[in-house]
Amino acid sequence: MHFALKSGTFKNIDVLFSYDSREPHHLNLDERSVMSIVGLDGTYFSDIVWEDIRIYNCQRLICMTFVDDFWHGDLPGHQEHEGGIQNAAFLNISSISSGKNIHGSRISNEILLNGYGGDKYVTNPKKYIENIIFENVIIDGMKLTASYDRLRKNNYVRNLVFK
Repeated sequence: MHFALKSGTFKNIDVLFSYDSREPHHLNLDERSVMSIVGLDGTYFSDIVWEDIRIYNCQRLICMTFVDDFWHGDLPGHQEHEGGIQNAAFLNISSISSGKNIHGSRISNEILLNGYGGDKYVTNPKKYIENIIFENVIIDGMKLTASYDRLRKNNYVRNLVFK
């Protein structure tokens, strides 16, 4: 069994503050971000667009991932089903959050992309994050490129386009 979310748009949004907790564990919670897609089960996500988004203060900026559970195991996942994230776009996004207002956070403006692979459970299908467009994404006055130092991704991410 699997689910699919196709064609969703988030447009013309101002995010004043996106922050989880003052406790140190929040830095390790992958699903916490301003813009995220998190698959807990066998789910396909496609044609999701974030457009004209302005962020003034945040921890992690973008997260796309598949997780085995949420909230420290309270919601278990079932990654044995197929899934993936494809054809998502981030258009005209600006973040002026340098992290200085959030206690110098090491994940301020981080982009975390983690597909799901057979590393942990050999029998589970691989879930790729692919065909993702970052167009006119400006972070602290700089245009996002593939060499951005807070872009974190694993081997199950492919075809990222930066414009």
